[in-house]
Amino acid sequence: IRLVRELTEIIEKLAQDANLDETKFHNIDEIGKPRRILHLIADKIEGQNRELSQKRAYLSVILKEMSDGVIIVNQDGQVLTVNDAVANIFAVSTEKIIGKTLAECFRNHQLVELWRRSLETNLPQISLIEIPSKQLYLQSLATPLDPPLEGSTLLVLQNLTRQRYLETMRRDFVSNISHELRTPLASLKALTETLQ
Repeated sequence: IRLVRELTEIIEKLAQDANLDETKFHNIDEIGKPRRILHLIADKIEGQNRELSQKRAYLSVILKEMSDGVIIVNQDGQVLTVNDAVANIFAVSTEKIIGKTLAECFRNHQLVELWRRSLETNLPQISLIEIPSKQLYLQSLATPLDPPLEGSTLLVLQNLTRQRYLETMRRDFVSNISHELRTPLASLKALTETLQ
């Protein structure tokens, strides 16, 4: 009987910690009370697990569908998480990236340096990274994930290659037009001066 009382006290303490509604197990005998409390705790845990699974699936879909690359790196530089956009940008398999260091996976000193600066300062860092071999321009942001993931860093890579290409085309177009218009304008100016 003493053992049953001690067990009941422990289970009641669990019920209080789990914020269970105590009115659900009043007026129940000494044996039925712990059983009822354990069922309520089990139901609560099951509900929390369902909720966590839904959140995990939701976040997984968001990461998968993002057009910007997302990398989470721990304090040792090992890649913990990466989305499909990173695999597409660098033409690598996500399975081959997880668990390896940032330097091993991407072999880009600018990206590694950005991560190190963020880790050392514990502040967000931003940088434009150019990868000439692939003709890529990446706007890169490194953000410390303290306190939720102590020592980890979130790297977000936005591919600006198309914008850079369009900007270069616009600049070349303006330069060519101004060059082409210079000669006829000079001729018109000369004619106007002659007429005057």
